Amino acid sequence: MTEVRRSTYSVKTTGVGRPDYSPAVAASKLIVDTLQSTYRFVYSDIFDASELQIFTMYTVPAGYKLNIGAITGSCDGSVIQRMIFWIVVGGVPSLLIDDFRYDVFGDMIFGPESAVEVEGGNDVELWMYNLDTIPHVITLNVEGFLERVS
Repeated sequence: MTEVRRSTYSVKTTGVGRPDYSPAVAASKLIVDTLQSTYRFVYSDIFDASELQIFTMYTVPAGYKLNIGAITGSCDGSVIQRMIFWIVVGGVPSLLIDDFRYDVFGDMIFGPESAVEVEGGNDVELWMYNLDTIPHVITLNVEGFLERVS
């Protein structure tokens, strides 16, 4: 016969109903230096069937650099869509940030070691494809911060 041992644990509480080993959760807070300002680009539109829209999301002013931390896209239907982000230097798409496809919602999150930096005088350009045969409402969001470098 197998003997089953049961253990009884007692956990000391803090008096508010939570055990004292509960981790403290601090709300996230954006910390921005005096030489930095937050940046957010949001664009939403109806994209026609099989349409490609190319537009400049932002031109970085001289003396600044744009640090992109996240790019998201969403669509009003469950269908594969395609986004291509470029850094444009001298009017020519020169550095591919990302080319990705998503269904309903897609995101690219860049960590501190992989943040995309766009130097002053350059553009961030988006090529948005609606790959479906019907129009869709597509929303795009780019977040980061603008930093003064000179």
